[in-house]
Amino acid sequence: MIPELGGEVAATLGALVTGGRHAALERVAVRAQLPWVEIDAPLPLTLNLDGEPETSTHFRIDCVPRRLRMHLPQPCALLSGDEASDPSDPS
Repeated sequence: MIPELGGEVAATLGALVTGGRHAALERVAVRAQLPWVEIDAPLPLTLNLDGEPETSTHFRIDCVPRRLRMHLPQPCALLSGDEASDPSDPS
């Protein structure tokens, strides 16, 4: 027996079915430009930001402009600033 879905879970699932992955992520994601972000979790998370996995319940990530060099393919949304040109987004 499958339990009845309601509330935010049902709305997000509906967005996924009707609008694709991007639409579903828009329902639950928060976009912001920040100098840093802190993550506190009740259970340990493993993040791999620079090739070295780190496991913790608390992370502080400082966002430093021009600190990370990237080689990106054309077309790439990060280069154009246009989310719609992201070729990896199937929605």
